[in-house]
Amino acid sequence: MAAETRLVFRVHALRRMFERRISVDDVLQVLGAGDVIEDYPEDLPYPSRLMLGRVKNRPIHVVAADNQMDQGSHRHHRLRA
Repeated sequence: MAAETRLVFRVHALRRMFERRISVDDVLQVLGAGDVIEDYPEDLPYPSRLMLGRVKNRPIHVVAADNQMDQGSHRHHRLRA
């Protein structure tokens, strides 16, 4: 069974996405095909990583953290811009 992915955006990330005209689809593209350029294993509440991807030749950075829940197979991405 494939893990269900649920995105959780911080308010700050949503503001930056609006200001920079970055869509949820753009973020999904970076998460799916972007490169991890830095890991932050000590970040709380979850370890995170900085990703870089290109959408329509435009560089986009995404900070994402995975919350692997103990029950079930949900994957949460907490995003910051």
